[in-house]
Amino acid sequence: MVILLEEEVVENLCIWLMEHNWTIVEKNLGHKHGPDLVASKEGYRLLVEAKGSKGNPKSHVTTRPRFNSGQIKDHFGKAIVKILEEKNKDPELIVAIAQPDDEYIKNVLQSSSDEVRKMGVLLLWVESATKVSVDSLNQKETRIGALPEFYPKDYPIYCRECQTEYNLSEWSVKSIIEEGGWFDCWELTCKKGHKIEMERI
Repeated sequence: MVILLEEEVVENLCIWLMEHNWTIVEKNLGHKHGPDLVASKEGYRLLVEAKGSKGNPKSHVTTRPRFNSGQIKDHFGKAIVKILEEKNKDPELIVAIAQPDDEYIKNVLQSSSDEVRKMGVLLLWVESATKVSVDSLNQKETRIGALPEFYPKDYPIYCRECQTEYNLSEWSVKSIIEEGGWFDCWELTCKKGHKIEMERI
């Protein structure tokens, strides 16, 4: 069981992102206007909406030790609306919802989480400042750096057929799914049509 305030989710995620060479561009805690967290790395921008598993004990409306299923669904729905609005403004934006890495929350949101991932939304499950799990449509990784869109655009990849090194941005990338729906690897195609496979790291 991981019980965190929304502010604790944001603070832990900030530390974790900076450890993975992300720059925190914007952070809004509490009732401040704007996205909860915006970070950048190698030309990519990540926007995160965070939700906690309990209310602030200093608030006069907090009566429970943790949110119930109805509150969790309501918070998740509001986060979806906010990040999709931002994604509509900037299609290149990487969007994510961060929550405590808590089995109760995961069980409550299981069916809706599947649909959200289909929309290209990353789910970040925060346990601490040193442990964050990234959940996307085709793979579950322990760190954002393992997802292809988080590699630098000039990340070099060698094509044996061409005997040439190309930047990642020069390859087309698609996910290969194993029988049963689990992620296997990425298939990269160079500008001359040669294909290679790139496994998770």
